[in-house]
Amino acid sequence: NFLIKLMRLPIAFFDTKTVGDLLQRIQDNSRIQNFLSSASLNVLFSSFSIVIFSAVLYYYSFSIFFILILFTLLNIVWVALFLKKRAVLDYKRFDQAAGNQSSTIQLLNGMQEIKLNNSEKRRRWEWELIQVRLFKLSIKSLSLSQLQDIGGNFILQLMSILITFFAAKQVLDNDFSLGTMLSIQFIIGQLNVPINSFIGFMQAYQDARISLERLAEIHDKEDEVKEGDNLIDQLPAVKDITFNNVSFRYGG
Repeated sequence: NFLIKLMRLPIAFFDTKTVGDLLQRIQDNSRIQNFLSSASLNVLFSSFSIVIFSAVLYYYSFSIFFILILFTLLNIVWVALFLKKRAVLDYKRFDQAAGNQSSTIQLLNGMQEIKLNNSEKRRRWEWELIQVRLFKLSIKSLSLSQLQDIGGNFILQLMSILITFFAAKQVLDNDFSLGTMLSIQFIIGQLNVPINSFIGFMQAYQDARISLERLAEIHDKEDEVKEGDNLIDQLPAVKDITFNNVSFRYGG
């Protein structure tokens, strides 16, 4: 559908977009497809696991259940603090990746002219400059991801420690049996995976939404040819050509 839409756009549109930009938008289709086929299914099973194990934990102790909910919400808030910065980096990465695609295609298609004009070094420097920018963006994205993961793991570990402490205290007070404490520990361990999966879903949803916005920018453009216009796209083998009320102007 994206390629069909591109073919319907006026020629003036392609004067404002590079080949790399359009190729990156095509890759956005794959990111949306992965979100719908993989991330959505994973979060469905994760939500089911969270509901079941949380219900069992609520049956054992409301206090421990409250600690779980509190720290889970705290983890979600922590991740949400980085979403805006992730979006900014994603837009920058898109621009640089589009430039990289265009530069690479120009290098390969124009290799003969580059050799004839003895401009290999200058063209290589231009390409390497784009690679440096991409590398710096990758470092920023990696640093942001590591900071987010460290904070999220700290919150989960702190939650596990508090729940273990509270459960051990209940055992000493004869409110819990040792088996109950071990069961609670098992449940907490099983909940870590779906909680992390839900956090990953938040990031995948943001990536898919950004990709959808970029694709919508193309789909919202007005078609050059309206639906139902009867245009000739192929001339007969033998046919005289006549011009009647013909006009032309540059789009502006």
